[in-house]
Amino acid sequence: MMFYYFSIGTNIEPEHNAVNIVKMLSQHFGPIVIYPFVYTQPQNIVSQNVFLNSIAIAFSPKNEVEVKNILNSIEITLGRDRSDPQRSKKDRVADIDILGFSKDQDNNFLDQQKELYIKEVIDTQSHSVDLTSFGLPSSKGPATVDFDTTSSHIRILQNAADSLIDWHKASLVLQ
Repeated sequence: MMFYYFSIGTNIEPEHNAVNIVKMLSQHFGPIVIYPFVYTQPQNIVSQNVFLNSIAIAFSPKNEVEVKNILNSIEITLGRDRSDPQRSKKDRVADIDILGFSKDQDNNFLDQQKELYIKEVIDTQSHSVDLTSFGLPSSKGPATVDFDTTSSHIRILQNAADSLIDWHKASLVLQ
């Protein structure tokens, strides 16, 4: 079992696609920690479209290749052409990358990231984007969310950066 750290980005219908990405990640991995989404300027591409970025943390028994295949399938399902050799230079409906992974959840891992858009996501002074009208519950900070299959809604389980650890420990106790 590993904790996986993902960067999430979208700049085509970003509010709609951000919620779809969260929903699909939760459907594949169960409860995930999601940081509030923030608007960021495009980096390394020429575009007039701003990005909506976030970070997600998932706990999974899958290896890195299996997890990357899931992320690629989410991007493809949402409409990204992964066969396009110029895909990294174009606007995108979904861009989900593995930042790293570890056996224990390490929230300090994110502080070591160099990319500006990641720093903007973890910066508590950044203005998060309210996506409640698109189906993502409101949160002022990192929160554990899960896709509720009975209602087809995303719901917040706990509102804390380390809540995935707490939720996972609780689920182990119940089993």
